[in-house]
Amino acid sequence: MCTHELTTFLDPGCEQKFGNKRDAVVCAGQMAADFIEWVKKQNFYHNTVITVPGDHVVRGKNSIYPQRSKRQIFFTIINPQKGSEPQKHRRTMLDIAPTLSKPPVSGTMDCAGTKPVEATPCFGRKIRSGS
Repeated sequence: MCTHELTTFLDPGCEQKFGNKRDAVVCAGQMAADFIEWVKKQNFYHNTVITVPGDHVVRGKNSIYPQRSKRQIFFTIINPQKGSEPQKHRRTMLDIAPTLSKPPVSGTMDCAGTKPVEATPCFGRKIRSGS
């Protein structure tokens, strides 16, 4: 599935409602939603963290979001560690790796339990840290 302009590819199993790249965007979203719902029904879901990151913003006003003026990168965490509170603040793609990494001081794993990322300005900040 490719939702990028010029190379938009629609999976053969997708419905064509619009006759343009919006079909690929809608279908990709539905495929992701179907996969997440499938994972939620599995025995391992209680011990699974799902992250859904976007790889870039949608370019300005376009046929999919003609009125959108704010450009944000989509990123969500489904089934995070207990005690995690939703955060809403500015973030960039550089903030995703620190968000998924283990805290440098605490012995508990953060989100996916990955190895810590060095705290440098080049690697952003934890989205859930509130800092």
